[in-house]
Amino acid sequence: MSIRQLSRSYLIHAAAFAPAIAFLLWGRFGPGDAGARWSAAYLAGGLLALPHAVWLLRRRAGSWIALGVDL
Repeated sequence: MSIRQLSRSYLIHAAAFAPAIAFLLWGRFGPGDAGARWSAAYLAGGLLALPHAVWLLRRRAGSWIALGVDL
């Protein structure tokens, strides 16, 4: 496999967990104090997970682990 194929594969698989990645990054590195930061990250991750779950069901059938993380 070439570096280009490996990079593309990595990004495609990382997209399956985009809401969880956004939640963790916002919760850790977002602005404000820890309590407000994690509350905002929880809401943002939940809002991202709804359309992402629909996308997983339509486009990536069989991505049950990523769907479980969204739920």
